[in-house]
This record gives sequence, structure tokens and C-alpha cells, in this order.
Amino acid sequence: NRIWVFDEGNTYKIEPANMYIEETFSGIGNSGRSSYVSTSFGVFFADESNIYTIQQGVPAAIGTPILRGNTDSWDQVDDYSKVLAGFDSNRKTVLFIFKNGSNYRAWGYNLLKQRWDLYHLGTSEVKSITNDKNGNLMYITAENKLYKFATDATKDKDWEWTSKLFTMGQDHVDKKFYRIKRDGVGTVTYAHTDIVPATAVTSGPGDNDYIAIANRKNKKIKIKVSSGTT
Repeated sequence: NRIWVFDEGNTYKIEPANMYIEETFSGIGNSGRSSYVSTSFGVFFADESNIYTIQQGVPAAIGTPILRGNTDSWDQVDDYSKVLAGFDSNRKTVLFIFKNGSNYRAWGYNLLKQRWDLYHLGTSEVKSITNDKNGNLMYITAENKLYKFATDATKDKDWEWTSKLFTMGQDHVDKKFYRIKRDGVGTVTYAHTDIVPATAVTSGPGDNDYIAIANRKNKKIKIKVSSGTT
């Protein structure tokens, strides 16, 4: 076992028996006193550059997929020192709550699926978070209202999913992208660079969505699927 200590730009691994710094990890820090959480799955913390966990005795970045490319990406956080980290043990999800403009959002990392999900928490300031006796995440707003996280079964929200930038293992080789097969209902867009996909496809027979002929030859592709409230 080791003791982990943070400042804004460094992480320190401390040997507990003699209380000396065993190793320093420069450039990896913790942005605020509430921006970390310790769970039975490990320690998770965040700074303005990324979100991390401790793996095999060293900090490892897990937030790279959400760093940029979305209006609520990690690079859009208003004040990193006010990020709140928590853990919902029932969902096995680590959450980082932040303010972006007038809105409060939460990026949640599901430990079982190793997937990031974005949650909308409204416009009321989230002051603090805790857990109930069953492990559910609870949060308190500036109006002194207590909410249980993600428990309103009557309100369905718009959703979207964005892929990584696919190169099929050949970053510098041209390919031909003809169509995207869609399984279900949703609006499909794509891009050939690491931006928010916005180019529309052309609907074809069945679940096939076709890419414009002029856009088929490229080295990479990124896909977004979105839907209205369903």
C-alpha cells in the first residue's frame, strides 16, 4: 500500500512506513480538494489536462476520449478547481461534475463497460455530493435541494454517441467508406477528421446509410449517432 498526495501539477507516491516520497509524477495533478474520489476499484482524480486512475502503482489517463470535440468536452470546463468527483456504487460509475456556461454536467466513467457517458444536471449549482446507505450518489444544489442521481424514470432525454477516429489500423493508407449500417433508429453523421461529425449520410434500403461519393475515399472516419427524445 502507498499514500498518494497531489498538488495542481504533480502526483506523489509516498512510502507509508518511513513517510518518504518514493516517486514523483510531474505534469499529472489534482485540480481541487473535491476533484478526487477513492473507491474499492481504486483512486480517481482530475486536472485540467485529463482524468486519471492509479493502475499498477502509476497514474494512468482514462479521460482522453472526452477531452475535446464536444460542446461539453473536458476542455470546456469553466473552473477545474470546482470539479466534484463521486462514485455511484450501484452503477459502478465514477462521476466528475462540472459547470459549463450556465449548465451543470457530469461525465460518468462506467468501470464495467469502460465507457464515458455525459449527464445533464440542469442549471442549479451543485454544491456538494455524498452517498446514501445503499451507495447511490446524492447531490445538493444551491437551493438546498437533495437529489438522487439518475433516478427519474419518467423523463427520457435526447442522446448521442460519438465514435473514436477509425483508421482500421492503417493511419496513412487511403480506404473507401461506402456505407454505415445502422441497427435501430437514429440520425447518423460522420467526419474524416477529429471534429464533431456533422456531414449527413444518404438513407438507403434497409438500415444502410450511404456516404457521398465525393467523401468515400479517405484515411479515417468518425461517426456520430443521435436521436430525439424517445
